[in-house]
Amino acid sequence: MTPDEAVQDFFQDKVFALSDRQTSVDHAGALSTFYTNYLLSRKRDGYLKHRVHPTSEDENPSETLAELHQKVLSQSAGQDSIDGNPLTQGLHELVEDQLGSLLSNEDAGAQATQIRDHVAQLLGVELADITREAQDFLNGQGTWSALAEESTWIRLYLRCHQCPDPADAIPLSALARKHGIRSYHNRAIKIGITVPKTQDAALDAFRASYRGQWLQTLGIPVDPEHLEEMSLALKILCLVALNSQEPC
Repeated sequence: MTPDEAVQDFFQDKVFALSDRQTSVDHAGALSTFYTNYLLSRKRDGYLKHRVHPTSEDENPSETLAELHQKVLSQSAGQDSIDGNPLTQGLHELVEDQLGSLLSNEDAGAQATQIRDHVAQLLGVELADITREAQDFLNGQGTWSALAEESTWIRLYLRCHQCPDPADAIPLSALARKHGIRSYHNRAIKIGITVPKTQDAALDAFRASYRGQWLQTLGIPVDPEHLEEMSLALKILCLVALNSQEPC
């Protein structure tokens, strides 16, 4: 985190929050003390101790990720296939074509049945079940009811920043300003958008993130041997998020 970002998060989390509670800061010395204590509390955060460079205004959504982790996230956002695997790439395209009919419970015919069979064979989970789990995750329902209070920013982060094509992705800082999201860098860590550079640390951080936990509830391990399964499941999560009509 850069000094500018630390200051911005401090004002969003602490200074502006004081006005909501009708509390005043009497002098600059108090503000300096508050800021020092705020930095110390951030350093104690387990994730923040290991994070590297943050997402900036000019970076694509996946540019802050470790190279291995970036393969998964770029695939989930609809970019190039992992190692040029045509089967995985084709599945991504077919799932994208058919997901709309699945979400609307329309019968898309024999091709849709074939796609569902391929997804179930690769992931060991039915496409309808993954889609339902994705909707529950995004809305903080069912298994993910503990995320109900966080579901608004989770949907924004995925629908408006992580999942669109890079040219259409909105920077997290812009989303934070528009929607009053506090500690937006810390939330990027929680959802697994920002992770450390090194491979092992990146996978460990993503595994502990909300999306990493979502993958594991589907029975998909978060490790280098299951990148294709991870990328396809994350692609489905993105498609469900993008299907929402909520504005950014």
